[in-house]
Amino acid sequence: MDADTLRQMELALDEIGPGGGRWLLDAGALDVNGCHRQVATDHDWRYAGLDIMAGRNVDVVVEPYRYPFRSGSAGAVISGATMEYVFAIWRWVPELARLLQPGGHLVLLVPHAWEEHRYPVDCWRVLPDGMRMMLEYAGLEVVRAEKHDDRFVTGIGRKR
Repeated sequence: MDADTLRQMELALDEIGPGGGRWLLDAGALDVNGCHRQVATDHDWRYAGLDIMAGRNVDVVVEPYRYPFRSGSAGAVISGATMEYVFAIWRWVPELARLLQPGGHLVLLVPHAWEEHRYPVDCWRVLPDGMRMMLEYAGLEVVRAEKHDDRFVTGIGRKR
């Protein structure tokens, strides 16, 4: 994760507002070269890092399409530079949305123009229209779906 990705997540958390001590779940939290824990806690969120493998910054090891939390348990779910590695994003995004409380936000940062970088696979590049479609498919109100530089798309959805 580069400094720009961290900065874009910080800006997205500025946009959705402080957590007020609510839970923020970070899907794809394994710290390979950086993590969102500090930026989340700086915004007054209770942070839990989720990933499909154990490791640094992972609080809960999860199955990719069925997370062990009750519906509506999180004020926010974030994921930065993870979506491209998920085989079935049409199953994954609705599962992330399921975890949100009413009024909660899903924040997704994903590359739209990047060379192949398998970890262990590299499946997707998502453009703003694709991000909008995924957020709507998951039943979320689209707050934002846009390119923020020549490499990444930011998507923010809100649970009604």
